[in-house]
Amino acid sequence: MRIVLTTAFVAALLPPTLAANPTADACPKAITDAQEYVSGASEGWSAFGSRQEHPLQGVSFYSGSPDKKALLAPTAEHLGGKAPRAEWALPETQEPYWVACEYAQTTVIVARPLPAGTRSCTVKYVPHFSSPVASSWQCKAG
Repeated sequence: MRIVLTTAFVAALLPPTLAANPTADACPKAITDAQEYVSGASEGWSAFGSRQEHPLQGVSFYSGSPDKKALLAPTAEHLGGKAPRAEWALPETQEPYWVACEYAQTTVIVARPLPAGTRSCTVKYVPHFSSPVASSWQCKAG
């Protein structure tokens, strides 16, 4: 028996402040996704979907759209102390860089291209977590 579940993004609109300040703190604080039964259960079995809210956990940067899987590693990380952060230097390129907001316990991400001319980004993390949890991010032009 094979049961296939798909995860569909059902709620997470970017906040209205996105247009006013497109490079800082634009990740929704949480999203809701839904799992839906597709096929595979034998006769006599019933399948049920679910909805679950997922809090923001991380922020990543990509060279091009995230579906191209070109995840960028941070240029520098400062994960100890009272102000943990990671930094990305983004050299000039033809293809736009993208920011992706990642959420706990789901593979659903919210992503968008960064403005042309973006040359660096910093993600700040909540101190004292065993694995980094993003608290804010900001990018800067040239």
